Amino acid sequence: MKTYTKLTESKLIGLVKKLLPEDLKQVDRFLKSPYHNSNKILVPFFEIIAKEYPHFSHPKFTAKNIYRKLYPTKTFNEGSFKGLKTDLIKKIENYIVFEEVKQEKAMKESFMIKAYARRNNYIKFRDASEKLNDKIEQNNQKVLEDFQQLLGINHALFFHPETDRDGLLADRYITSCMNHLDSFYFFSKIVYSIELLTRNQIQQQQHNIKLLEESIRWSSHTELRDHPLFKLYVLIISFLKEQNESWFFTLKKYLFEHYKAIPKEGQMIAIIILINFAIKKVSKDLLNFQQELFELYQFRDQQNNFVVNNRISENTFVNAIVMAAACQKFEWAEYFLTKYIVFLKESIREDTINLSNAYLFFYKKDYAKTIESLHTIITKNLNTELRFRSLCIRAYYELAKNNESYENLTEKQIRNFKNYCLSKNISQQRKIAYCNFCDICKALVNKKEKSKLLQKVNNMEHLMFRVWLLAKINQLKK
Repeated sequence: MKTYTKLTESKLIGLVKKLLPEDLKQVDRFLKSPYHNSNKILVPFFEIIAKEYPHFSHPKFTAKNIYRKLYPTKTFNEGSFKGLKTDLIKKIENYIVFEEVKQEKAMKESFMIKAYARRNNYIKFRDASEKLNDKIEQNNQKVLEDFQQLLGINHALFFHPETDRDGLLADRYITSCMNHLDSFYFFSKIVYSIELLTRNQIQQQQHNIKLLEESIRWSSHTELRDHPLFKLYVLIISFLKEQNESWFFTLKKYLFEHYKAIPKEGQMIAIIILINFAIKKVSKDLLNFQQELFELYQFRDQQNNFVVNNRISENTFVNAIVMAAACQKFEWAEYFLTKYIVFLKESIREDTINLSNAYLFFYKKDYAKTIESLHTIITKNLNTELRFRSLCIRAYYELAKNNESYENLTEKQIRNFKNYCLSKNISQQRKIAYCNFCDICKALVNKKEKSKLLQKVNNMEHLMFRVWLLAKINQLKK
């Protein structure tokens, strides 16, 4: 027996769900345009679908009911309906491309230049090409794609059949090709080297990057020598190689002083690299880096660099809240939560907010509400589970200090969390750090000797929440 995909699970509804609310009217206009659409039945078809946006949960929203509205006198035909869905998908995709081209003026100009060339209008082709070339050249925030486009423009101008190869213009075109080729190569080498060096840090493996030092040295003889973004990338290379605090502060200082001259793409790369380094320092409980990390989150917010493709990741969202709370910046944390809540993926939004609120309550020392917020979380991935369980233990321990009835519950949480960590596929270093945390927490609950606990903590290379643990140990009477 043949089975069919439910309408709500179809590619069409999946595509419509990804449209922005403001797209709905524009798609309707697009479909009503005879130039873009000759199949008139798609107009009422889309109107029916758009009424159910964005949830599509009405029980009567079925293929048969829609077909009946479109063709009142016809019997439902699965093949015919499938054809309608396919046609509408194509039209919506055409609309998306059409809108993207409208937004990208440089792309539109490039298409126009190609159109002049195909239609043998050399004068228009040359004038439009040179105009676009000058426009890109004057941009002080050129990125990798700009140098590639400049190379392409001058290449097309030089090799056009109607260009006089012996003239001064041809000489200028080919010289520009060579200059932009050098810039494109050096820029590409730096960009891809940053990615490889970053992977070296994550995957603990070494990639052999050929001609990197030579590229940096020779780039000083090109137009890149005074390029703010290129200078930033060279600093990032040095920082990634050395991975020390001195280079961290050098890179941060340059970014903060020159951000106006650096495109968002470059800002994003530098900010994320700095944040990842600071997170590692904070994870080792270096308190001075909490403020550094908070300042980076503030800067990222000021530059509107948190949202990518209309989304903010769960980890980024929670990390920003945690660091603000740790620095007692509760007002900023509330501002951040309110501003970025809408950019969380809908399926994890409520749980992420509850986890964030739990951290806020914890740093406000309201441990009962911390537990209450944690227990409203329903869906937990590995990272959320690790956050959930470790915060639970700390909150229960704080409650147990004033109420001994919580001690058994705290010990149970510690035991379960250690078993959980041992059973999960996480890095060995991270596993050891969490298990050591559990061991010290157990010793705290059992009120082990203060001096021995301090010595044990100081001898542990890998340990989560070191500063919190040291503070709790120092609160012991002996």
